[in-house]
Amino acid sequence: MASHLALFIRHFRPTSIALALCLAPVLAAQADSWLPPENRTYLSDDATFKLTVIPKDIGSALEYFDRKVANDPTLETGYLPVGILERSDAHGGWTELWHSQLVNEVSPVSALISERGDYVATFDNWHSMGWGDDVIAVYGKDGSVLYTYSLTDLIPDYYLLSLPRTVSSLNWSCRSDSVPERNHRFSKDGETLIISFKVPGKDASSKADCVDLAISLDDGTVAKENPTFQSVLPGVREIFEIQDQRRRDRDAAFRAPLFPPDVPDRNSLRSYLIEAFYRLDSEWMDRYPNVQLMTREDHPDHSQDMSYLRSKLVSENVWPSTIMVGSLDGPEHILDGLDAATADLPTKGLSDWKIYVLAPPELEARLVDIIEPLGAEFVLLDPTIGIPQRQERLENRFGRAEVAE
Repeated sequence: MASHLALFIRHFRPTSIALALCLAPVLAAQADSWLPPENRTYLSDDATFKLTVIPKDIGSALEYFDRKVANDPTLETGYLPVGILERSDAHGGWTELWHSQLVNEVSPVSALISERGDYVATFDNWHSMGWGDDVIAVYGKDGSVLYTYSLTDLIPDYYLLSLPRTVSSLNWSCRSDSVPERNHRFSKDGETLIISFKVPGKDASSKADCVDLAISLDDGTVAKENPTFQSVLPGVREIFEIQDQRRRDRDAAFRAPLFPPDVPDRNSLRSYLIEAFYRLDSEWMDRYPNVQLMTREDHPDHSQDMSYLRSKLVSENVWPSTIMVGSLDGPEHILDGLDAATADLPTKGLSDWKIYVLAPPELEARLVDIIEPLGAEFVLLDPTIGIPQRQERLENRFGRAEVAE
């Protein structure tokens, strides 16, 4: 059985962007977007030193990820990205101190310069914050690499798994424009790099707190036994256990036969219908279904629901031509709604459509009478029959070897 961290990394490594996008809603990740990397300049606190970061030229982000997926070996060649450290001179210009290749594949996301210019620290990787063996890199006086760290070199696995995340990245760093102590920084004596970690909250609305870890610049050791850092770990573990149980519940539901919600609301019923499409439809890889929820005539949303249904059925530009229909107020309202919405549609007018309807088998004949003359393919979703998960989706989510166990 794969570890929690191994499964998490499998899901979210940026070299598997398409898979991560598919799995993001399941694992509660948020979407994100990145502009192509550009030259960046960083100044020391007193503006005496300047670091210029020149990223690898990757063309468009889409082109880069296409090449990543194809394992293009030329991505590993070339001298870029580089860092150039300079010191201001008496004439208002800059004198180069060093010019070195950086450890990042494309570019770091941010950087710091110590007060005396003895050290430079870079943080994260473009399009994959929190991932890699070089999330933190420290360079010495001549630009040589002194230390590199992954997050798992600094924090326990359960801490990493509890951090908020997007499709591509982990949101692990504390940042504040107004409170310097909530940022990564060098100590005043220049002998320590202080890393400010976000402390995970129990949910997305929790106010973020921060905790520091110190890295000795003399030998690269990390002060993990700091009492303040140790004091937050029990709370983080508790959060991890809550989140892990939620992950387990979602995984169990993903594996289990699918039934409609016992007490549906719009969100739960919509989610059921979309998931039913992905489990049943032959075009599940290429399409996304329209979802139509029907209500009784005296419901406040009834007129709007009927208008939406009608506009979908008569539009020549609706794509995809697959619609999933369910009701919040009982399946008889589906019959009434479909009958009214299709009354004046021409015979075979929906010949390229597929209509799924969540209804008991005793209504099937009446639904066929409404839908069959329109030429649409009709699929009954019997609420008493669980829909099995598709093998391909199980393998995509859990890995072929684990599914076979």
